[in-house]
Amino acid sequence: MKETIRRPLPIEVLSYLRDHRAGGKTVLPAVEALQRLASSTQGYFPGIYVLAMYRASFPRFLLIEPEDQTVEAYNEIETDDDGNLKAKLVTVSVSKRMNIARSRVYAQVCFKKIAPDFLEKDISFSLEDEETFDISREKLYQELVPLGPSYQNAYEPIRLGRQGATASLRAPALPAPIEPLGSPFPFDAAMHCACAWSQRFYGIVAFPVGFDRRIIVNRTKPGENYECRIVPVSSEKGTLIFDIRIYHEKGFLCEFIAGIEMQDVSAGRLSPPFWIRDIA
Repeated sequence: MKETIRRPLPIEVLSYLRDHRAGGKTVLPAVEALQRLASSTQGYFPGIYVLAMYRASFPRFLLIEPEDQTVEAYNEIETDDDGNLKAKLVTVSVSKRMNIARSRVYAQVCFKKIAPDFLEKDISFSLEDEETFDISREKLYQELVPLGPSYQNAYEPIRLGRQGATASLRAPALPAPIEPLGSPFPFDAAMHCACAWSQRFYGIVAFPVGFDRRIIVNRTKPGENYECRIVPVSSEKGTLIFDIRIYHEKGFLCEFIAGIEMQDVSAGRLSPPFWIRDIA
C-alpha cells in the first residue's frame, strides 16, 4: 500500500553555501539536496540503502535569500509496495488571500530497500590520442562556472576532448554535512567540468537536471584528492547525457553516476565565452 510522509527538513544556511550561485543568485546545490534527503530518509527508514540513488531530478533552483538563516523545507517520502522510496525536497507556502497551501519540488530521488547486486563497467577512454583543450581552474571559475571559493574544487589538469573530459578534484574541509553520502564537493566539481565540456562542444551553459543512477562505492572524504572521468553519451532536444566516474587519487573507484542529464535552464540568457567554443 502506497503512503506519503512529510518530514520537516530545515536547511541551515552556513556561510559556505552562499558561494554557490546561479544567475547571480544563491541557490542550494543539487549535491546538498541529495545529502539532506538521504540523511532524512535514512533517519525515518533505517533499513533503506541510500548509497544507491535512482531517477533523480532537479526541476527548479531552491533560492537562498540574503537574509535567510534557515530555509524551511520538507522531505516528502513516498513508499511503494516493495519497500522502495521516493524522497522529495519541497517547500510549502500558504496563500493568505485564498488560504491554500502550495508545494514546490526542488529535488527528488529514489532509494531501494536493498543494495544493488551489479558492478558498473569502468569508463575506459584516453584523451592522449586526440588534441585536448586544457583550461585553468581560474578560467573555469571566473568565466565558465562562476562560483565562490568554497565550490572551486576542480583543479588542473582540466582537459576537454571530444571523447570526454578529465580533471583533478579536491574535497575541502568545510562544515558541509558528510553523512551519509560522503563529501558533496567532488561530484559537484565533476559537474562543473561537464558544464565546461558542454560549452566547448555544444555551445550551451548546461546545468544538471537529473540522473538515472548514482552508486557510491567508497565515500569521498574531506581533505582528500580525487580524479574524474566524464564521457558524453548522447544529446537529444537540448539535453546532454553524461556518465561520470570519480576515483580516489590512489586509483580506487569512489562513485559512478550514469545518465546524468544537463540542459541550458537559462532559456538562452547564458552563453559561453567565445574563447571556449570549438569552431573547427
